[in-house]
Amino acid sequence: MDGTRNPSRRRRGAAHWKKLVSEHASSGPTQRAFCEKKELSLSSFHRWKKRLGDQEPVTSDASWLELPLPPTARF
Repeated sequence: MDGTRNPSRRRRGAAHWKKLVSEHASSGPTQRAFCEKKELSLSSFHRWKKRLGDQEPVTSDASWLELPLPPTARF
């Protein structure tokens, strides 16, 4: 080995993957097409998307929603 690295096999940190996942979410192509264009491993993209998805805070601007109950409902 001569110490050179294959550029498509470089390590990417969590911040970089978060940016890529966000970029994909706002784009139109499928995950496969996005990964091919960016020279990413589809399995790595899936793994990071799942990993980062578990960390993303849930945000909602919805307020309380009143659900009507049928007249026969009992508590």
